[in-house]
Amino acid sequence: SIATLHLHGPHVEGLSPLRVQLAADGPAPKLLSAPFPGGQGSGFVLVDSGSEPEELEVEPNNQQPEANPIEVPCAINGSFSVPGDCDQYSFTGAKGERLAFCGLTRQLGSPADLLMRVKNREGKVLQEMDEAGSSEAALHFVLPEEGTYLLSVNELLGRAGQIYTYRIV
Repeated sequence: SIATLHLHGPHVEGLSPLRVQLAADGPAPKLLSAPFPGGQGSGFVLVDSGSEPEELEVEPNNQQPEANPIEVPCAINGSFSVPGDCDQYSFTGAKGERLAFCGLTRQLGSPADLLMRVKNREGKVLQEMDEAGSSEAALHFVLPEEGTYLLSVNELLGRAGQIYTYRIV
């Protein structure tokens, strides 16, 4: 399949989206050249994915009925498009299942500071991550019963824009 990569950030302004042919036999790292307009140099992008299925955030997903359905385990790729944006993902699990949601921002060059919560179907917060400080965000949770749950993701200070991206594995 073919994927389109949109590049955002201070060092890639003006670059056109890249179209990438994905390997049919699974994920593999690729080094891509992204030429600047007018042929005045290029940037390089390393594209790599893990073994988990990839999910891409789809707006609107701010309210529980709009939550993007995901299957855990997976890798979620999203961004905060407007100030105060809240991205929600729904998933099902079995009683006693142990989950770990690890947010990646800083190591990807994003200034986003994630706040993650697991909620039940009624929207009650069951687990909230501890303050990440200078570390990447992580939330560990044991499902109390079989059912549907929500993963709610916010930018801690309500910031938004093209560079406020995240990846959760």
